[in-house]
Amino acid sequence: MLTCAVVAHGSEPLLNPTRLSIGATPLSFAFVADETTARSADLAPSLSTAFGTADTWRLNLLGGVISDFSTTTGGEFRAEFEYFLIERFSLVPVLELGGFVQDGGEDPLMVAGALLLRWHFLAGEDWTIFADAGCGLAYLTADLPPDTNSIKFNPQIGVGFTLAVTPGSEARLMGGVRWYHLSNARTASSNEGFDGAEAYLGLSIPF
Repeated sequence: MLTCAVVAHGSEPLLNPTRLSIGATPLSFAFVADETTARSADLAPSLSTAFGTADTWRLNLLGGVISDFSTTTGGEFRAEFEYFLIERFSLVPVLELGGFVQDGGEDPLMVAGALLLRWHFLAGEDWTIFADAGCGLAYLTADLPPDTNSIKFNPQIGVGFTLAVTPGSEARLMGGVRWYHLSNARTASSNEGFDGAEAYLGLSIPF
């Protein structure tokens, strides 16, 4: 509705206000609809970033069991900081804390760091299959195997998977198996090392 009136300066209105009815037109409806849509778009939450997008990070918190199926068994907790260089291909700095129980020697604790390259070579909407490989350096509080040394190189290579916790979720279950090796790379008189397999499982979240 539009109200019109003619008013003389300093006096009462000369004419009674007149109400003019302006009907809604298709153009006015279109304007209101466009404005409502724009406001809804501004208020809508942004879509989540697809898994494995370049220039994104994920934190992987994993627990694993390591064994040579003979004389030595161990376990570890590892935190991985996975950075995707390009789509589904990542650089993975790793921090490892663990320990081993072995026959014929002391049972060492371990602190290690490694750098892996990982390729998620198969991917669906809520899952991936990947392969990774890399190497690092480990410090153990006792010799593993006995009568060797406490500082070791730890090359590792394996395969694994990620799976969305719920459909469309950014949090993912992550697990896999890998070859796990510890040796001094011939930097001491004895190069006897440890060869085992690791199975691990944990959670991957974006950050």
